[in-house]
Amino acid sequence: MQNCDIRELVWVTITTERARPGHTLRCVPPSVSVPAGYRPRHVKETFYVDVADNAEVGCGPVPRPFRELKDLAPPQR
Repeated sequence: MQNCDIRELVWVTITTERARPGHTLRCVPPSVSVPAGYRPRHVKETFYVDVADNAEVGCGPVPRPFRELKDLAPPQR
């Protein structure tokens, strides 16, 4: 059994990108090289979730579990 409780505050950065109306985005992770002949999916929205020592890239809207995270960042001035 594993204990996955988080006992410390971590900063989660979620970045999204949306295509302009009538256009699409290539869904390719920004920091990886792709093999010759690779054809990325074309989507209307992509997201990138960054947590200490880990990241998630997705093709499409931000999944619900990420959207439901509580924002604890101090208000910007």
